[in-house]
Amino acid sequence: MSMYVSHTKGKSWSDDKKNGVKKPISKGQRLIIVHAGNEKGFVPGAFLTYKSTDTTGDYHNEMNSDNYEKWLVNQLIPNILRDSVLVIHNAPYHNKYTHRQCVYVERPPNSNTIKQEMIHWLNRHQIPVDPKLTKTQIYAIICQHKERHTEFSVDKVLAEHGHTVLRLPPYHPDFNPIENIWSQLKGYVASRNVGMNLTTVKTLLTEKVNMIGAEDWKKVCDHAIKCENEYRSIQHGLDNYTDRLVLNTADSDSDNDLFESTDSEMEVIEN
Repeated sequence: MSMYVSHTKGKSWSDDKKNGVKKPISKGQRLIIVHAGNEKGFVPGAFLTYKSTDTTGDYHNEMNSDNYEKWLVNQLIPNILRDSVLVIHNAPYHNKYTHRQCVYVERPPNSNTIKQEMIHWLNRHQIPVDPKLTKTQIYAIICQHKERHTEFSVDKVLAEHGHTVLRLPPYHPDFNPIENIWSQLKGYVASRNVGMNLTTVKTLLTEKVNMIGAEDWKKVCDHAIKCENEYRSIQHGLDNYTDRLVLNTADSDSDNDLFESTDSEMEVIEN
């Protein structure tokens, strides 16, 4: 998560005798915040904040895979139990690919990769492929094999320490408990950020982190589980509905075949 030092509420109450605090035109400096937690609360020692020096407006330029892995190794892994499962979303710094036999980074082909590169990838992994196949057919072969030949760098780091990774589906922050925690942090800072400087924002962030305990975390974890169960229920309903559609279509095809067969027999009789 990132936060500008000018992060405040859009409006505030004031009486007729005092002017309200004015929000600066410039967003100012920005903090990058990293943390982790579970139903028992924040992971002790995993809280990291630092000032962003990037001016592009995209904090992913600084919170890249290298910085994220440093945080994993130095602050998260030493403070979690063995055989833990790390739930993460699909941010770019979570998804750096590594080749299992080489040290260089390799992203497997996708459906937009040119055909020759797809063939080259298959050949490099000693997977038979007929160059005469269409691009779609070749990509289908890649999909059958690419998971066994590639891995994420983050997954590798965690696996070396006895942990596993669970990635959330894209565009589903409701499955991620920490998103609600970030919202609480932002709301706390916004309602109290009078100084609008790095020191003030850091102090407020630390205050709120210390205030959020196991009970708060359990609530957001339970909410995420509830959302997941609701989606599962909806999916079961959709599966049953589509199954009925398939059956109805099949019955319709059978009726058409029978009708065509009857017509054919009638024609034979008439002849």
